[in-house]
Amino acid sequence: MDIVRTLVSLAVVLSLVSSARGAAGALDGACTTNENCIGTPHAGTCTDTDSTSTLDTCKCDAGYTANVGNTACQGAAGALDGACDAQSACTGTLHAGTCTDTNKDGTPDTCKCSAGYTPNPKSTTCIVADGYLEGNCTTNGSCSHTPHAETCTSGKCKCNTGFTADTTLCKAADGYLEGACLDGSACIHTANASTCTGKLCKCDSGFTANSENTTCLVNGALGGKCTAATECVKTANAGTCTSAKCACDAGFILNPAKTACLAGDTGSVSMASIWIVVITSMSLVLYL
Repeated sequence: MDIVRTLVSLAVVLSLVSSARGAAGALDGACTTNENCIGTPHAGTCTDTDSTSTLDTCKCDAGYTANVGNTACQGAAGALDGACDAQSACTGTLHAGTCTDTNKDGTPDTCKCSAGYTPNPKSTTCIVADGYLEGNCTTNGSCSHTPHAETCTSGKCKCNTGFTADTTLCKAADGYLEGACLDGSACIHTANASTCTGKLCKCDSGFTANSENTTCLVNGALGGKCTAATECVKTANAGTCTSAKCACDAGFILNPAKTACLAGDTGSVSMASIWIVVITSMSLVLYL
């Protein structure tokens, strides 16, 4: 009987040891390569825990730490999905600098990806979100989140012609309007922007940059500079001076290219509509 009790006790101990160690491929489970560690999310690192130069145990990936029960890997403090109490605490994962109130209790608590970024499939890092510069896209129209990066090339949003990538933004390329220059001779890529001021290409005298800083408009023309409506005489139906720029008159709307004013809905019944109603009514009276 003593032998039986001993064997049973040994079996229980081995079971507890095995349970504590973790199932093969899970956190604290046996492994020989990282590929074996698939049983616990974010525990994909096969580590040499006994200093024998042989990988043997699955551990949490960089940026993650084991929870109290050693059953899961959670974001390390300051890393993506890790604890925080302020933006300044989120420094452990690149582009995960936003401390967010995930518990909805009014207190920031967890590091999340910054604006323009999204977690990768394993939530180990933050990658550029779709539609942003260098983010995924299918058409130019899907590149809508980074100014001047509306060009979809090989499935990625890229800077438009005349702009160049600068980290997360597109800035004017050298020689274009608002681009770098040493003198006026370098400002050759944007029409009527051949003036180098403060080492940046600017619109020439008599011209004003449009709101996107992509072209120079004639003062007094649609979108151009003005101080009074009497100056807005260079574009048909754009004789209104608003916010120091010539705009379309009432009853006209800007065309998609922003180069002309087209007849549009005035927001009231047009004279043509009134005459149609009058004529129709008269015809009905005569018929009766």
